[in-house]
Amino acid sequence: MDVYIVIDLEAVSGITNGSMIRTGHSEWATRGRTMATAEVNAAIEGALAAGAKRIVVQDGHDSGENLLSELLHPAAELITGGMAIPRYMPGLDSSFTALFLMGFHARMGTPRAHFDHTISTACISEVRLNGIPVGELGLYAAYAGMYGVPVVLVTGDQAGVAEAQELFAPAATVAVKQGLGRFSALVPSPELIRPQIRAAAQAALQAGGRPWLPPPPFEIAIDFLRSAEADMAEMVPGTIRSGARSVSYRHEQPAVVFQAMEAMVNLAGIAAGRWAQALYTTGNRAF
Repeated sequence: MDVYIVIDLEAVSGITNGSMIRTGHSEWATRGRTMATAEVNAAIEGALAAGAKRIVVQDGHDSGENLLSELLHPAAELITGGMAIPRYMPGLDSSFTALFLMGFHARMGTPRAHFDHTISTACISEVRLNGIPVGELGLYAAYAGMYGVPVVLVTGDQAGVAEAQELFAPAATVAVKQGLGRFSALVPSPELIRPQIRAAAQAALQAGGRPWLPPPPFEIAIDFLRSAEADMAEMVPGTIRSGARSVSYRHEQPAVVFQAMEAMVNLAGIAAGRWAQALYTTGNRAF
């Protein structure tokens, strides 16, 4: 039984503010990384108790250098570095029994969600897969579905867990905190949450699950925050400009759609970066 785990940081138990998830910040270095590593270890222990033979952990937040390898459970292999885009689940294939999505937040625009966003707060308003609004939870689940791998465990804030339950109904979920707004949350002690994650991981593997992937043809549609970002995304061959801020891409193969999405997001990020730099240097919001 092989298990793949992706860990984000925004919805790890004990994460309370942006400083704890911002790469290089002292709060990230001393607290955020430690809490994320401890939470993953709880899931690893549960997976081992259920009979997992191989466990691969992918560090899926920002720089991909968040987990403390020296504190990670020795039974797990760690994939570090890269970008938090679903295509970056190196080595995921049909040999894996299950996928755990840990520390995941709700999609952009979700009320009462802590740190809600979809891929990039700098340039994305909404993403739709075959017309279904999805956040990172849905994108990762669909990517795994290409290989017939089900998401059996989701941990995150209450809004993120509810999103997963509505979209693809994982076998087990653990809500580690309750968002009161984008920047505030009701947060139980991580010492209470980690045993719940261990038990849920074990139960999830024992229960199994069903892969989630909408039927072909596959279409990804992205609503950007500004038209300049859509201008850049439209440069990807085969895209359709469906609105001032909206660009979509369709293909029979889901892997091609995910590659197109990655290119669109990266190009849009260039425009978003230019806007942020202009705002920083001039203070003129007209940019």
